[in-house]
Amino acid sequence: MGTVAKTISGVIWAYAAFVGEKLSLFVTTAVLARLLIPDQFGVIASALLVLAVVDAFRDFGIKDALIWNDTELELSADTSFWFHLVLGVALTAGVFAAAPLIGEALGSPILSDVLRLMAFAFVLNGLGMTHEAVLQKNLLFRQRYIIDLIAALIKGVVSVSLAFADYGVWALAYGYVIGVATRTAGRWLVLRWAPSLRFSVDRCKALMAYGRHVLAVNLMDIAIDRADQIAIVLMLGDVSLGYYYIAARIPETVIFHFNIVLTRVLFPVYTRVKNDRDELIRYLLQTARYTGYLVIPIGIGLAIVADLAIVVLFGDQWAQAAPVLSILSLVGIGYSLMWSAGDGAKAIGRPDVLSKLTVIEILYSLPIIFGMVWVFRTIEAAALGLFISLVIYNVLRLTVMSRVLGFRPFAYLAVFRSATLAATAMAAAVGLLRWLVPFSSMSLELIAAISLGGFVYCAVLWWQDRDRLLGGLALLRGGMGTGVREGL
Repeated sequence: MGTVAKTISGVIWAYAAFVGEKLSLFVTTAVLARLLIPDQFGVIASALLVLAVVDAFRDFGIKDALIWNDTELELSADTSFWFHLVLGVALTAGVFAAAPLIGEALGSPILSDVLRLMAFAFVLNGLGMTHEAVLQKNLLFRQRYIIDLIAALIKGVVSVSLAFADYGVWALAYGYVIGVATRTAGRWLVLRWAPSLRFSVDRCKALMAYGRHVLAVNLMDIAIDRADQIAIVLMLGDVSLGYYYIAARIPETVIFHFNIVLTRVLFPVYTRVKNDRDELIRYLLQTARYTGYLVIPIGIGLAIVADLAIVVLFGDQWAQAAPVLSILSLVGIGYSLMWSAGDGAKAIGRPDVLSKLTVIEILYSLPIIFGMVWVFRTIEAAALGLFISLVIYNVLRLTVMSRVLGFRPFAYLAVFRSATLAATAMAAAVGLLRWLVPFSSMSLELIAAISLGGFVYCAVLWWQDRDRLLGGLALLRGGMGTGVREGL
């Protein structure tokens, strides 16, 4: 199979694994939310937060450097393996040693034991990190993503089974470790590559020279992406984090991650015309428009039925997470608005613009989010802080990207008009339905709201933008076709 065929096959498997993994995670979370109490979810949410912060250091960018590297491949792979293994052991030992202090600081003794168990994931990841890089480097996408999907399914089955067996918070902890172990074992089985007992200091330095940039980006991403959760666990405790964790699951699954999938499909279209600025801007505006068609109604719809969605999907004990879900759903829309412009900067060879903007965003978002939680002492305050930061984020990015790419800010905002009007009509119809019609159950009310809302939104949008909707299918086919012709 040629490079182009491997790449296209890899894209298909990536999407299948992505959807399967996120669906498995969401279903698992929904089941466990009904079996576990908020205190138990708070412990596991705190543990995952700690591990996510530490995880930013798990490879120092060496994995990406190995994929990029074309010099002394065998020696580089051997060096990468031993580096990752030693680093994995060090991170495991560090978390193991710090676990009692973390548990005491957060007022949760059981968190210490949970962290010590879950910390072994760093050693397991270290054993498979180089194998993952080699799979990607050799374009063995199908093998990699099948393994990821299987690991996610096994993790879900183990966690749910142990929860039914009354393992409580340990159900999630064991499921997490077993999922990582499955993924690493699968990569060894599929690749059948074993490292030699060689380590080159010079090769390690060369790989780290490239990888340090990746590490810097990872650290900044953690600072921004987890600021709300860090503020909650430090000032409000792990139980509050548990409610926030549940509220974030729905928008994260259907809005935040959707941007990644959509961009991967459409990105080849505007990279193909990167040297024709007018054409590039036209494609960027189209991409933004079609993103808005999908994420705006989903975000607004979730915001107005958050009370129903939380209870129906996760259970009555999570009802107080509904206001957070409403806010985070709107946050998801906001992040989507400037997504295409960011990819446009990369398409013209200006990724440095994104890095500089990220540094600025850290400087204002952290004080806002931490300040809101400090003053109001609620999880809603964390979500509102995130929303306020997002408003600044969009104004800043729109101003900068319009100058870098050469488009008019109001022309960019105008592409969201039809979706916003249709979503407003949808919200009015759903609100009227919920006000006038008494329902016998929340499940029935949620189904009715989704059905009516979806119909009204599609009807109004079709009435306004029929030609553009039909053109969207052609754009999608064009994006995939460009990938075939250009070889991605």
